Amino acid sequence: MLPQIKIYEIDYDFILKNYTSPELWDKVWNLFVFKNYVFTLTLQSINVKKKQIKFNIKLSSDLDIYWNHQEMDFDYDLQNMNIKMLKKLINANMLHVVEHLEQEYIEKKDEMYLFVENSRADEIEILREIASNFLDENGVTNSEIRDVYIDNYVDNNEKNWEQLQNVKRNKQYTYLVDLYLILSHIFDDKDLEKKVLNAQTEDVSDIENEVKEYMKQLEDEEFIDGLKCELEAI
Repeated sequence: MLPQIKIYEIDYDFILKNYTSPELWDKVWNLFVFKNYVFTLTLQSINVKKKQIKFNIKLSSDLDIYWNHQEMDFDYDLQNMNIKMLKKLINANMLHVVEHLEQEYIEKKDEMYLFVENSRADEIEILREIASNFLDENGVTNSEIRDVYIDNYVDNNEKNWEQLQNVKRNKQYTYLVDLYLILSHIFDDKDLEKKVLNAQTEDVSDIENEVKEYMKQLEDEEFIDGLKCELEAI
């Protein structure tokens, strides 16, 4: 049996004509339901000076992570926009909350991401120790100076932060695949569909191998000596 998909018809014209009515302020409109994914729309605030309505898009799910929902606000300009533009904003923000939910899942559940994250923690500890020892050798005891120096050294020399971003980029569109594809169909977004389908064939093993090789280098005294050459003079 195929999962049920429910797309709701919303009278946006009515909302835009009656947004000042308190009856609508607590109203929650279902936009789209697929499996246990639920998109809702609410009025968030009214800016009388800018003549804007702030809407909120929320995506709820049953993913096995603590923060298994995402939401995002966006502004609708009453003077310069129309219902067609509002629908485009809603579609764009529906996609954004899916992307944010997937990123949250990757950061909490993806094994490669967690491996690189743990490697980064070990890397930072090594770099901080190098900088701290250098400051000790040069008699620098002021805690504020030490903190700034150590943080700058770590920022300028750590490698695994970029690898974390690489993992997230390469893992995008690989977890909430069915949801992305449904949205690409609803939005008639061929580019999104292509991105999702292409992501299924990506090989990200090189990232893990590069991190493993780098962490081995951090155990080598000669490599550590090279890192010490990056220490700035006091």
